Amino acid sequence: MSASAGSKAALQPSVLAPHSSTLNATKIARVPGNSWLVSAGPALSDFFGCNGPAQIVLYNWNKVRGVWIDRVYVVRNPKVMPRLSIKTNVHDLADVLGLTPFATKLGPLGGTRTVYRLQLCCTGKLSNCLRLCGGIGACVIDCPETNLLWHCCSARVVVSATINDVKSGIMRVTLVENHVPLGTELQPPPLLSLRPDTALKSTLVHDCIAGRETPITALLKITPALKLAQSAPLAAGFALYNGRYNPSF
Repeated sequence: MSASAGSKAALQPSVLAPHSSTLNATKIARVPGNSWLVSAGPALSDFFGCNGPAQIVLYNWNKVRGVWIDRVYVVRNPKVMPRLSIKTNVHDLADVLGLTPFATKLGPLGGTRTVYRLQLCCTGKLSNCLRLCGGIGACVIDCPETNLLWHCCSARVVVSATINDVKSGIMRVTLVENHVPLGTELQPPPLLSLRPDTALKSTLVHDCIAGRETPITALLKITPALKLAQSAPLAAGFALYNGRYNPSF
């Protein structure tokens, strides 16, 4: 089922984000196959946070399984950002890939090899998502897979890159399947239930642990930038209070 055919009306993203994030919307190109080419790094993270299609932006996503990276050909350069521990080295959508010396010696045909793949599944919570058991917004009675991470929605997102993509500094994002059955209107979760942007959350937690801020003052620092963004004509109707860029813990 085509992921673009599932909803009655296309939703528009309504997550108000800082201007620094919305600027990355210029680093996205729509391509056939319900896919987008997105610049690697912060632009990819912001694609999921605020700049991508509503079917991605307005939902929360879990990893179906760990990230696959062909380390013969690529290395991962983690995004430099505050962490709870300097030993923490987890995957982040803002990470950038680089080629190994071996990969740089490959001929033109070798550039089509896929070297990175990440599959995400919609959490399906607080929405009318179609569950794999056939339930809408909730599992059918006596469903044995209710608690499985990947069971609560049919929608999937695949982030991938070939050697040529890594050379060009881009990642390919593909939306697979729909959140809802054909002809059903999308009812995404409430904006306040969206997970905080990973960079924002990490910074807030780091500042509080370091003693520079309290949770209240850290959150108050966010509001002025969002109010400034809200004054832009294109942001009319976007919600100032949303879980992604103006969270409440």
